[in-house]
Amino acid sequence: MGEKTITISPTADTYGTSANASTNYGSSTTADIWYGPQFEENVGSTTFIKFADADIPKGKIVSAYLYLSVTAINVGSGAGNCYIRNLSASWAEDTLTWNNRPSVYSTVYGRIDLGSTGANKKSDDLKDLITAWQSTNYGLRVNAGSIDASTIRTRENSTSTERPKLEITYIPVPSGGFSGFSPWIF
Repeated sequence: MGEKTITISPTADTYGTSANASTNYGSSTTADIWYGPQFEENVGSTTFIKFADADIPKGKIVSAYLYLSVTAINVGSGAGNCYIRNLSASWAEDTLTWNNRPSVYSTVYGRIDLGSTGANKKSDDLKDLITAWQSTNYGLRVNAGSIDASTIRTRENSTSTERPKLEITYIPVPSGGFSGFSPWIF
């Protein structure tokens, strides 16, 4: 069975900022990403994105890329080297704030350069993250790794081609399952 490629849209996205720590931005058409130290920052703004479990394909993940569109550079040269981590707890788009943001695992699954404006900035390959999501999926967090800042479009934005998306290439599990020896390695 050959490879398949799908593109999925998030079911939730928002951001939290220490500047307004108790404010929810779930209906915002943009999200800010600005400086906070790499691990569990005390100051900054981070973005949270969730994709539905049902949309994550079953099978061997070959590659996976997150695409984000930068609408503005707010400080310096923008949030150039952003880190992508797996969330360790559930959250809701309409209630997340900086004060109640979920924690993350320490593994950096990839990076994405948001240091210039433009549509569909491509992340590093996130196949290990998506493979992990096949068992538990709380979504991901994108945070800046420098003192600069960028603004990205969210799923609520009116420009549909510039909303966040995840492109996954995978080899599906055969519909009849396996009989006997299985060459599949997951």
